[in-house]
Amino acid sequence: MKKVCFGALGVCMAVGFSLGTAAQEHSAPMGGPPKVLTVTREFLKPGKSGTPHDKTESEFVAAMRDAKWPSYYFGLDSLSGKIRSIFLTGYDSFDAWEKDLHAQQKNPKLAPALEKAYADDAPLLDSVDQSVWFFREDQSHHPTTEIGSARMMELSVYRVKPGHEADWDAIVKLVKDSKKKAQASIQGDLVRISGKDRDTLQEVIVLLKQQDFGIDLQFTNYRTN
Repeated sequence: MKKVCFGALGVCMAVGFSLGTAAQEHSAPMGGPPKVLTVTREFLKPGKSGTPHDKTESEFVAAMRDAKWPSYYFGLDSLSGKIRSIFLTGYDSFDAWEKDLHAQQKNPKLAPALEKAYADDAPLLDSVDQSVWFFREDQSHHPTTEIGSARMMELSVYRVKPGHEADWDAIVKLVKDSKKKAQASIQGDLVRISGKDRDTLQEVIVLLKQQDFGIDLQFTNYRTN
């Protein structure tokens, strides 16, 4: 696991839990979504997953445990796509996240142990990316769901083009408030509405036609297998 910096990423994947630590006072409770989430993705070199990576990642867990650090994070291994591990740490606020990072860097026992773990882990990695996310309850479905005991997660991330944030919010809110089993995403110059059945998509089209977005809407039906 690497130090977290500001950034952005987009993924759609299935993942399984692999490693974790005990609860932390600086982080959001494990029962529901955290207000702030840091995400680190480690892409592994061929042949370096499994036992070799488990060994180096256990050094991070041991370092925090030995320092009695009040932090937790989830470790996940991908079940599809590129071989990678993801590490999720939740906080109640950006301030709590910043304080935790500064405290780690200044701790005389934890800091050198983490540096050694970074050095041992680095040769196994092809690349690393990092990002920070904030919770949007208004775009969530059943946002208070218990997630602490989950063993599997499916993550869907949509990239929104600069300048289209308000459009995204309006369409997501409209689809969400309609209670229909569909999702909205912006892809290039298109807004894509995805759902499990054709009838739901037709209902969403009718719903969108009834709204005044200040622009002309054109609809194209297509399906993927």
